[in-house]
Amino acid sequence: MKLRLIQSIAIKDQQKTFDLEEFFNQVSVSSSRMIQIKKKIIQLIKELVENKSIEPELQIIYKNGNEKQVQIEKLTTSRINKRIKYLKFNEIINTNIKK
Repeated sequence: MKLRLIQSIAIKDQQKTFDLEEFFNQVSVSSSRMIQIKKKIIQLIKELVENKSIEPELQIIYKNGNEKQVQIEKLTTSRINKRIKYLKFNEIINTNIKK
């Protein structure tokens, strides 16, 4: 799971995409284990926000094409479901790097 998230943020584009549909298709676990996985995804995303690596809002792209903006602090395990295709978030690019 960490590797999938790292792969999604390791691209050059400022907007990052986590393919949740692909992730769910590769994971076959019990409901209770899936809840633990969703909690871990949320924790990792929140850590990226705390470290100022990504913006505190993400975009949920559903399989039917609908989109929804969500504050990461309001992200819950029930919001992460199999109707979602992608989670999109934006990297914070620090242009004030000291030399």
